[in-house]
Amino acid sequence: MINFVTKRIDVSKLPYNSWDRNSRARREIFHSFLSNNPSFALLNAWSELENDVRFYKVMKKSKITSDIVIKECTRVTNLSADDKNRLISISQMRNGVAHALPNRKKPSWSDVIFVLRIAKKYRRMKI
Repeated sequence: MINFVTKRIDVSKLPYNSWDRNSRARREIFHSFLSNNPSFALLNAWSELENDVRFYKVMKKSKITSDIVIKECTRVTNLSADDKNRLISISQMRNGVAHALPNRKKPSWSDVIFVLRIAKKYRRMKI
């Protein structure tokens, strides 16, 4: 008889589950592209990133902040200083959009795509 150790897989964190967790945000990002609305797309892209951090990092739902999201993404994906600063800037843009702050910088599609890339990289690093 052969004894061998197999690695346990946490089924709740398999990649197929990723789509189901935040399908509303992904659907809204698609509709934002069709209507050329990067502000709304940024809100949903940031929601996607927060959802991934919340899923893979055990924490209370009310405890997640932009700073925690940025620190966790920087730690896991080894973001460069420039990318970290860009993520901080995008998080401030996102807050400006979410709270309708005057004199805010408008997000671009490259900002939305950057957040989605970070979310995808974070998911891949955590699986």
